[in-house]
Amino acid sequence: MQTENRNIFGGAVGRTWTGSRFGKDMENEFGFQARNDELNPVAIYLTENGQPYALNRSDTVNLLSTGLYGRNTTFWAT
Repeated sequence: MQTENRNIFGGAVGRTWTGSRFGKDMENEFGFQARNDELNPVAIYLTENGQPYALNRSDTVNLLSTGLYGRNTTFWAT
């Protein structure tokens, strides 16, 4: 059996520009996102008949994910 205590936090920041091309309005957005997962502890227990009876292993996990993104929205109908 595995148990964990997880805390998640993160955020995003971006910038949007408006314009037009070929007579169609559009928005372009570029940005950055980050998320941090902290798991403390991640514990694995030995079980018998589905009941835990001993701690087999306990770990701490920190995972940081980041990314850049871009998005274009073209308004085809007015």
